Amino acid sequence: MLFSPQNEILALSETELYARILPSLLRNEQAYFARPEQKAGGFDFIGYALQYYTADNEVAILPLKGMMSRGYNGYNEQSNSMLIDLLNKAAQTDSIKGVVLDIHSGGGSVDSTKALADTIAKFPKPIATATAFCCSAAYWAASASDQIFMENQSASELGSLGTIYFRFGQKGAIEAGGGTVEVLRSSKAVDKAKDNPFEDLDETTRAAIQQKLDASETELHTAVKLGRVGTITSEEIFTGKTYGVGAALRLGLADQKGTLADAVKWVKKQ
Repeated sequence: MLFSPQNEILALSETELYARILPSLLRNEQAYFARPEQKAGGFDFIGYALQYYTADNEVAILPLKGMMSRGYNGYNEQSNSMLIDLLNKAAQTDSIKGVVLDIHSGGGSVDSTKALADTIAKFPKPIATATAFCCSAAYWAASASDQIFMENQSASELGSLGTIYFRFGQKGAIEAGGGTVEVLRSSKAVDKAKDNPFEDLDETTRAAIQQKLDASETELHTAVKLGRVGTITSEEIFTGKTYGVGAALRLGLADQKGTLADAVKWVKKQ
């Protein structure tokens, strides 16, 4: 998961964005949606633009793809906030018998991932995950579902259970800018933005960042252990490694091999 106080989420209204952009894409259903077990959703059972749902409308398929964040950031199909809203409304819709999370994500921001995972864990109907790539924050979310189907191919990958922090140091900033940068603060604001691309970290700031990294890692590991209670077979999974199909099944990261269609069938049988 990515942790950085510099990563400000864009204050966009994702519902307005989808209302403006997706209708034109949804007009050509056959060109835009290829999977036979799905059909184009358009503005579906709860008024949001979703890519697809099952033909009988009993199972809502919610995509979690790209970089996760609280709000839409240009790199994800649905934000964490939108997915939480969709899950809550699916829970209240009698015609929806269950949900499949269609996940293809390497994770994203620590911020709001816990809220999404908690919503999945509390979802009152059957909920499964179908994935070929599910790491870090995305796996935190997936671990809260009832069953995880992992696509049986050499490219499939699960894991990367840890928290990481990226910053560009002073040397890189100077080289990129072609000159030196001086940082001035107002007289009393001695602690303002101590973590920035233009100054080296002091030990106090470094220790504070490490403390937050470790705290978020503890949240992640606790949630995964709770969501996968009785299935996780080793602490090995918490080193940040990723695993293919065989190892993921052996270590309890996934329940069975299967596709999105298999996950839908499983939800319908519950």
